[in-house]
Amino acid sequence: MQIQRTLAFQLLKITFSTYLFITVLITSISMYAEWVQTEQFLQEDLAKLSQSAQKGITLAVWDIDYIQVDRIAEGLLDLPIVVGVAIKDQKIDKLYGVQGDIEEQHELIHEEEKGVLYPIGNMTIYSSRTIVFDRVKHDYLITVVSAVLKTIALWLIVLFVGKRLITKPLGGLTTVSQKINLDNLEDFKEIDVGTNHQENELSLLESSFNAMVHKLIVARQELNQVNQNLEYKIEQRTHELQEALDELEAQFRQLQITQMQLVQSEKMASLGTLVAGIAHEMNNPTSFVYATAHNLNDNLAKLKKLIFYLAGDEADEKFHQLFEQRFQRLERNSTIILEGSNRIKNIVQDLRTFSRLDETEKKPIHIVDGIRSTLRLIKTQYKDEVEFIEDFQIEPVIVGWPAEMNQVHMNVIVNACQAIMMKKKQTEDHTPGTLRIQTSLEGQAPYQQAKIQFEDTGCGMSKEAQSRVFDPFFTTKVPGEGTGLGMSISYGIIEKHKGSITVHSEEGKGTTITLRLPLGER
Repeated sequence: MQIQRTLAFQLLKITFSTYLFITVLITSISMYAEWVQTEQFLQEDLAKLSQSAQKGITLAVWDIDYIQVDRIAEGLLDLPIVVGVAIKDQKIDKLYGVQGDIEEQHELIHEEEKGVLYPIGNMTIYSSRTIVFDRVKHDYLITVVSAVLKTIALWLIVLFVGKRLITKPLGGLTTVSQKINLDNLEDFKEIDVGTNHQENELSLLESSFNAMVHKLIVARQELNQVNQNLEYKIEQRTHELQEALDELEAQFRQLQITQMQLVQSEKMASLGTLVAGIAHEMNNPTSFVYATAHNLNDNLAKLKKLIFYLAGDEADEKFHQLFEQRFQRLERNSTIILEGSNRIKNIVQDLRTFSRLDETEKKPIHIVDGIRSTLRLIKTQYKDEVEFIEDFQIEPVIVGWPAEMNQVHMNVIVNACQAIMMKKKQTEDHTPGTLRIQTSLEGQAPYQQAKIQFEDTGCGMSKEAQSRVFDPFFTTKVPGEGTGLGMSISYGIIEKHKGSITVHSEEGKGTTITLRLPLGER
């Protein structure tokens, strides 16, 4: 340990600093008092001298004997305490010597025999603080030397006593405590800090430290025994828990696989049944209506031609106009029926394309065709709320199961539309949201991938929701609007096709779902 950090050093430092401060303060006060007293004595001597010289100067000035004035002034200058004399009357204003910083001034007054006083001028005798310093410098030197010697003596005494009574014992205790090996306390020997068995704080600290180490040795031995027993029990219990955990993990993984397979099978079976029923029920009557509308158009044209033929060219013009109006109305209604049945026919075809019930084996999939077919089914529900932007830079072809890929498209697009609707409801903004679907190519042959991005401007998801979006039965929708299986099923389908699906979302801004699928057979 550094000497500057020891208690003894701190004690000596505080003691010496305190004594030094007090010594400097007392010495300064003493020197100042001596200076003031010496200056006061000098002022008194100067006053007495001025009184002594006043009478002679007054007579010389009254007699206009300036030679005598000069003699008296020069005589005053010969004195050690006088540095200057100033005489001033109605005729002269003269300074002998120099003007000092200590002065004694007297007025020159001549007194006649009849007691009449005549002021004739004034006299000032000057002294200097240099003279004061010359008087006190010897005493100052003695005072400073005495203070320094006292300080040095006290420092040496305190240093010797402190080292003997404090520094050495504490240093010994510190050295011994630092050498104690906590891992091998059995080799500990009682410490002796050199107090010579005197009863003081250090001896009590020495005995307390030795007793503490002995108790620590006993506690360490007991603790080692307890640790050995505990380690054996922990090892045995850990082995049992690990076996149980391995078994539970295996069962959980099997349960997850079974659950995913069951959910996907049920979803696909229900979807297939629904689409098959709708397609079957709508296909036949739609074909009847479509064919009948075609025949009706043809028959109307033939009937119109026949009626005008039978009427002949001599028929009234109003007759022609009346029949022309009636036939135009019938032709317009027939055209509407034909267009409506054609739209129903296209919807049925899209449903069949979406479900691909007749395609249960792997085959080439035109991704863009599947997306467009899915969009035609969804647009009718969200056409006033969502703007669908198709940005198909490429039309990739992969190998897989078309119905399953269409299910992924359906899940992602419906989720995006519902997120947009939720944001519109939260913000009360009736501006249509956007869903941009973009296809592009990534990588180099032969490891190129088709990249499909679904970017919406919906309500977005939190970080916690993004981390759980593919968990079975997890949903951010209100109860009754979702089961939490759509994205879980989609994740399984994309993995089945050797691809990947990622999510990037910001709350309040929107979500981007990115699919990456290998081109060709993998």
